[in-house]
Amino acid sequence: MKNLTKGFQSSTFLDSINWHITLKCNYNCKFCSVKKQKSTITEILDAETILFRLYDMGFEKINLVGGEPLLYPFIYDITKIAKKMGFVITLRTNGSLLTSSKIAILSPYLDWIELPLDSSKEEIEKELGRGCGKHIQNIQRVSNILKCTDVKLKINTIITKLNCKEDLKPFIRALNPDKWEIFKAPNIKDEIYSKFLISDQEFLNYQKLNEDIILKSGDKPVFNQHKNTIDLCSVLLASKDINSVS
Repeated sequence: MKNLTKGFQSSTFLDSINWHITLKCNYNCKFCSVKKQKSTITEILDAETILFRLYDMGFEKINLVGGEPLLYPFIYDITKIAKKMGFVITLRTNGSLLTSSKIAILSPYLDWIELPLDSSKEEIEKELGRGCGKHIQNIQRVSNILKCTDVKLKINTIITKLNCKEDLKPFIRALNPDKWEIFKAPNIKDEIYSKFLISDQEFLNYQKLNEDIILKSGDKPVFNQHKNTIDLCSVLLASKDINSVS
């Protein structure tokens, strides 16, 4: 099998990977980097081949992301195959397409569901491109459904000028997630997005405002300014012989 990790750190340092299984999405989030991709990975290799390659590379956790992964027609097949192989599976979704029936089908094969939540104010979510006015309602609905399953909940928050002074702890306590990870808005070189960017000091101020909370797992929130996973798109494109399988 060809070495797909050339140019990247060993998976002993990074044991998880973001698999962009589709670029399609029903949201228009301002800080989405996936929309800049020009191809969909699943058009290059079938899911099972990719999973075997990741297994051989030593990855233990796969984050199924998009776009919106629930728009990918074989999402159920991927989760079943990956779980059978022993991977820890995370579904990173905006939550708008998750229903009780879909969660019931997926939950035996999922370890985590990650949901984006930047504010308790719907107008802020809408301005950031999170849906059309019902994003918070969707997050609450999915959170309540997950309380009746064994799937753990992680909340991801991006800090911008719009929410950098908000105390989100009361809302997070109501959701009762196992993890809460907070990111500084990425420095995208675009005039449209520049108004959202914050300074390191503003991010530190947000941390001081929101760090005093204990989550369901007993942990405190994680404040992260740096990306700590590899995108599957990048790994696969690093191989010139992507279509060859030993």
